Amino acid sequence: AHADVLASTVEQATKSPEAFSARLGAVLFGLGLYDLAQAHLERAVQKSPRDVEALTYLGAAKMARGIWQEAASHLTKARQLSPNHPLTLYFWGKYEQHQGEIFRARQSFAHLLAVEPRNAVACVEIAQTYLAESKYALAEQWFEAAIENEPHRAEFYLALAEFEATAVFNVKKGLWAATQATMIEPNNYLAFELLGRLFYLNRQWTESERALMEAIAR
Repeated sequence: AHADVLASTVEQATKSPEAFSARLGAVLFGLGLYDLAQAHLERAVQKSPRDVEALTYLGAAKMARGIWQEAASHLTKARQLSPNHPLTLYFWGKYEQHQGEIFRARQSFAHLLAVEPRNAVACVEIAQTYLAESKYALAEQWFEAAIENEPHRAEFYLALAEFEATAVFNVKKGLWAATQATMIEPNNYLAFELLGRLFYLNRQWTESERALMEAIAR
């Protein structure tokens, strides 16, 4: 998938250097190469200061590097240019989370859901805000809402399983969610590792060992 994106990025380079820098910056950000992403995104924003996605990714890259004040500045400008842009709403919510503004973060993710009602990632983020406030019933509802919105993605089952294992200790539901994740992504070692932990909590020693061996095999 990354190869396809990079090929598209190179193709864009012949059409627009700014678009190339913005696209490459986004790809590098997705790969976790935040310093390189920042360099390309700064070049893109310098040439196209109203590029909302470039501004957003630049803010996100600086946030990932702990450059909070500059991150806020870029994200604020992106919000002013496009108040309903899903990417900007997401990263602004993440910024607010990092600043301890849990209620405001939840509002940003709710705004994102209003724009994209089936956005499962927003549901997980809302769940995390309730979890931070120890409001477990509400957190659980939102983890489950993420699964309802995107029932074929293992990551949302894993989020629910981790919550059940560590927050409310509902091992039965956690086992169900982790098992679903292994069925969706049978090569996901994290799913088997979590399944093994849940079996262990449930005193199912043989099943726990089997699941952990499956995780190691992957």
